Amino acid sequence: MISHTKIGFIGIGAMGESILAGVLKSGLVSNEHIAVVGKGDKRAQKISELYSVQKYSSSLELVKDYDVICLSIKPKDLHNVSKDLKSADFKGKLIISTLAGVNCQTLCDAFPKSHVVRSIPNIASEICKSVTLWTQHESLPKNLTEFCYAFFSSVGQSIEVDSETYIDLASPISGAAPAFTGLFIEAMVDAGVFIGLPRDLSTQLVLQSLIGSCELINNCNGNAQLIRQRVTSPGGLTAVCIAKLESAGFRTALMDAIVAGKEKTEKLSHVQVTN
Repeated sequence: MISHTKIGFIGIGAMGESILAGVLKSGLVSNEHIAVVGKGDKRAQKISELYSVQKYSSSLELVKDYDVICLSIKPKDLHNVSKDLKSADFKGKLIISTLAGVNCQTLCDAFPKSHVVRSIPNIASEICKSVTLWTQHESLPKNLTEFCYAFFSSVGQSIEVDSETYIDLASPISGAAPAFTGLFIEAMVDAGVFIGLPRDLSTQLVLQSLIGSCELINNCNGNAQLIRQRVTSPGGLTAVCIAKLESAGFRTALMDAIVAGKEKTEKLSHVQVTN
């Protein structure tokens, strides 16, 4: 049964913690079936106490006891983690990776005989509102495929793709979206304050307006242009605002940011693992 599956987290930074929190919030598994190990003992202890989950002192000991491993370390730390786990037996174990840019073959080399799944979630996992693209390296046993779907669905929307290319391309979009959105909201709130609104009122207006706008666009099958056109009257207030954004290169800057993220992901793919 999925509810009794034991999940071990190697790496409990922002991404690892958000997934752990979402999995618990969803009720997919209970805290007694979750364990963590971190790069630093202090961080792992804090997470263990906060979520009432077990803490391990080493990745090797955790892997011995857990058959599903959520790997949420930084790509640059993969070599050291793989080295620490050199003597571990991964036969039949499921590795769920959230490492940007690190391909399935590299993960298979790092953890021989394991089943490997690559994924790109985001930190909205903690409130079960993430969107996660994921792919299987090779066909998983039916029970593991079912587990992966349940696991990713528990923290938001689950989208399985058949090409790793989509995982890499999604990194600067779904992965970075909370940061982009945060920056956009900060700017809008500050602009509201600049023109005379109290900060708390400006924040409330911005947040609810964006939530409502996203719902409208979602209800229109993602047709953002339609919603924009409905609001933009010829020569009106919104038209003036948009013209200002366009003259400042708003779209180009956003596209450039996502392209830069794609290029960074490509650089991360050069990580090497030697056993």
